[in-house]
Amino acid sequence: MNDLCADTFCEGPFLYHFTDLNCSFADSTCVLAFDMVTDDPTRPGLQPARIVSAGAESTELAQLLEVVPPSDCVRDEAGLDSDGPPCTAIRAACVLTPISHAGDFVRSNWEQLCKCVEAVENTALPDPVASGAQAQKAP
Repeated sequence: MNDLCADTFCEGPFLYHFTDLNCSFADSTCVLAFDMVTDDPTRPGLQPARIVSAGAESTELAQLLEVVPPSDCVRDEAGLDSDGPPCTAIRAACVLTPISHAGDFVRSNWEQLCKCVEAVENTALPDPVASGAQAQKAP
């Protein structure tokens, strides 16, 4: 994952490091844990939480397990240059659900992972309208 990440969502505001993959055959799920750090501003009051999809049948997309706020984030320890703005470090996890056969693994789990990472980033980053950017609605 750490090698693939550089060519995907890792080009954004966060530095990612995938740390653990635990699968439960009894639950038919795998949990992929990762650390992410940014020196971009994050949402005020960000704290550990479950992130679920919107809609009638909400499903768990991700978990924010730990948030190290700028006041406690040490840039060197977070993998950033020592000079720069304050950082925020987040430990998160994605729950990947079962696939029907091996051929679905790359497509299905990659899609699930991308949805999870997007949900974590959207939760962590300030609302674009609040930060002065123009928000555009999809048609």
